[in-house]
Amino acid sequence: MKGAPPLATAFFSLLSLASLTTFPLTAAPGDLDDLDAEVTGSYLLTTIVQPDGKILIGGDFAQVQGESRQYIARLNADGSLDTFFDPKANNLVYCLAVQADGKILLGGDFTSLQPNGTPVAVPRSKIARLNPDGSLDMTFDPKTNGSVYSLAVQGDGKILIGGVFSTLQPNGVPAPISRNSIARLLPDGSLDTAFDPNANHNVFGLAVQSDGKILLGGLFTSLQPNGAPSGTARQYMARLLPDGSLDNSFDPKANNWVGCMTVQKDGKIVMGGSFTSLQPNGAPSATPRNRIARLHPDGSLDETFNPNANNTVWGLALQADEKILLGGGFTSLQPNGSPASTARSFVARLQSDGSLDSSFDPKTNHWVYSLAMQADGRILLGGIFSTLQPNGSVTPDARHLFARLQNDPALQMLEIPSGSQVSWLRGGAGPELSRASFDLSTDGGTTWTPLGEAARVGSTADWELTNLSLPTSGTLRARGIPTGGVFNGSQSLIEQTASFVIIVDPVITLPIQKGDAAPGAGVHPLVPAGAVFTTLYPPATNASGQVAYRAKWKAGTQSGYGIYIDDIIIGVTGDTAPDTGGDTFKGF
Repeated sequence: MKGAPPLATAFFSLLSLASLTTFPLTAAPGDLDDLDAEVTGSYLLTTIVQPDGKILIGGDFAQVQGESRQYIARLNADGSLDTFFDPKANNLVYCLAVQADGKILLGGDFTSLQPNGTPVAVPRSKIARLNPDGSLDMTFDPKTNGSVYSLAVQGDGKILIGGVFSTLQPNGVPAPISRNSIARLLPDGSLDTAFDPNANHNVFGLAVQSDGKILLGGLFTSLQPNGAPSGTARQYMARLLPDGSLDNSFDPKANNWVGCMTVQKDGKIVMGGSFTSLQPNGAPSATPRNRIARLHPDGSLDETFNPNANNTVWGLALQADEKILLGGGFTSLQPNGSPASTARSFVARLQSDGSLDSSFDPKTNHWVYSLAMQADGRILLGGIFSTLQPNGSVTPDARHLFARLQNDPALQMLEIPSGSQVSWLRGGAGPELSRASFDLSTDGGTTWTPLGEAARVGSTADWELTNLSLPTSGTLRARGIPTGGVFNGSQSLIEQTASFVIIVDPVITLPIQKGDAAPGAGVHPLVPAGAVFTTLYPPATNASGQVAYRAKWKAGTQSGYGIYIDDIIIGVTGDTAPDTGGDTFKGF
């Protein structure tokens, strides 16, 4: 056969992979889990989860499960102590974060670490980085001169830190560099010299929005960013542009300190602290909001949301189903104008509208500083408590400083809708994510290639990445960052992986011209055997940008028009003449 040149193309079939993970409900939400870390000390300030399910804890403690552990420890996924991991800080750990490479950041009041039985302590002032096994990363030494309360790793690997410091002296530079209470580090620990928000007092909490803007809360009342000639008033909460300059349109104006902030999937901002009113964006008068509030993305107050806690809120956690967990020093809430308050001892869960989740009442006997969520939805608590009496149980159960609670089912699913798109579908009681990313492996998970940062799908809990060119098989990994800990200053890293195969339709090249015979019903059943192409029309481009060939055929008394894409017959349109549009492209 001779005629038109072959333009053979492979076509991906719609799917490829759908990896579904469900975490079934085994008890009522808020019921106590069997895990008992047996922490001995004063309080626990932060808890985070690694991708392998291991749990890191930090605070003021000296023993875990009967073994010496100073201020930081790691539990295996089954709850037992990781006996190979012992960084041995010499003072408080406030915040923790897991990097994509498995290294672990920690901030606090410590001045040295002596990891895993090393003979001497190594100086590290308030911030350090560990290798995955707990040994010290010797290349990383930002050296702040005051406490580090919060950490946030950006998608580009840069590290935001907040606290009560005034200088850094990173990685052995000869002289300290001024940075007041907030700074940004490059991935190697050196200072991002272009970023200097210059707060006039403590920064407690940090949160990074999906657009790269940065929320901060604390005790500050003004910022003077990046060499501005004078300070700009911001009472206890502010938002920065990605370069560290002030977002002038955003000014919630709390009347007391803001400690924790987290961003919902719709862009609204939940904030907690010690405030009792806000006067956002130049509003003529203040609006009462006791210790917890929600802002619209522009900083204006969400008037419909008013949980009304009677004491400090120290930490927050968001679920994918829009429920909101809070921990603190409160003993009751009176949400949204309800006529009477409802007892909730130091931990509670809200519906998305701010009303109380009446089915959830863990009832600790003292303050809860830290909240974190596992991938399966179970909830990790840290604080000063020593007992819990969940959901009306008759007697309290002992749990010292740390506990794990049961939760509703969580759901997550990986999909590849096409060879150019990947999706991570999330729902139920799984943790809400501040950002997500995708990686690809073609060697069974031994090595990984980043595909890129994911985009949120609208205002859902789902994430996707498009414009890819995937191989026909491999392993896909989705990773996400939930925040938690005191001041929401810590970051967990959770993941889901699944192998995939993308089915490729066979490529058949058919150079066609007038007078050629059809190849036979066994190959192209929509063009009968014995058909002869009587007319070949010039190629045209359809609405999808594909080159379309149209050929009239006749076989005995039957006739019709075939559609060809890159010389592959994919269907017929019936016994009508060609037209300029509206053709039906049918698969076979």
